[in-house]
Amino acid sequence: MFFRFEDWSGGAFFIALGLLGLFIYFIARLIKGLIKKSIDGPIFIIQILTILMSVTLFAKYLNYPFGDIPALIIIPLFAIGALVFLIRSKKKNLKLTVTSCLYLLLIIPLFFTDFYKIPRKYFIENSYGRYDPLRYISVTLPYKFKYSKTERLCNRALKLREISQFDKAIEILQEARILEPDNPEILFHLSNFYAREDSLEKAILLLDSAIKIDHLLWAGLFNNRGLLYYKLSENEKAIEDYSKAIELDPKNPIFYANLTLAYYYEKDFDKACESLSKSEQLGEDLSGQDLLISIKKKFCK
Repeated sequence: MFFRFEDWSGGAFFIALGLLGLFIYFIARLIKGLIKKSIDGPIFIIQILTILMSVTLFAKYLNYPFGDIPALIIIPLFAIGALVFLIRSKKKNLKLTVTSCLYLLLIIPLFFTDFYKIPRKYFIENSYGRYDPLRYISVTLPYKFKYSKTERLCNRALKLREISQFDKAIEILQEARILEPDNPEILFHLSNFYAREDSLEKAILLLDSAIKIDHLLWAGLFNNRGLLYYKLSENEKAIEDYSKAIELDPKNPIFYANLTLAYYYEKDFDKACESLSKSEQLGEDLSGQDLLISIKKKFCK
């Protein structure tokens, strides 16, 4: 765990090897107990939960998304079962007791961490936290509508954002898109709403279309597509889009801050620090941005 949190060489390997070993051991113990019919109810249940937790923790600590949904059920069940076992069980199996305590400790970081080298959070982030729906920024787009009806539909959809009715907003924007299929603003907002519905791939396709028809070369389209790639861990594509956004609008500190995070997750810390420094020079306030502050303290001189 210490190697993993400090991002030292071998940290992920040791975590994976340890969890795999415990998984195999308790599978073997479970099979042996069933064959000999010598396993009692509480120990059988906690062994099953321990096996499931081994897989869940593997996914969380190695940053695989396949464990996100099962974790919502497995982790609470294990926590309750392990505590009941530790407190009330009269037959204290030493190895099962030690493993249960270890796994209970391993659960704690799932609620409080936010770094690529530390486990995925217990709660699945929605599209903008992946795409932080509480922190969207209002922007004035450089496009105009051909028809007043299209503008009214677009405004109606944006009002629905305030009450998180993203699916209804998408329906309205699709209606607007029929009227003005080549309006990048409609595609931009549609992309945002699909992102908030966790359809990040569809959101990228919409921005692809917007970029193809955008004769104004608005930097925000590239920044948003870069953000979506970043959320999908496609950091090289994110870096390419953020760099294009900076080329079009070199005075926007947010673009440099976003580029910092993409470089950070690619472990290119020198470039991350360079981007972060430029972002601060342009006026970016790091207050409340814990990850950027951590990057600055740990990697930037």
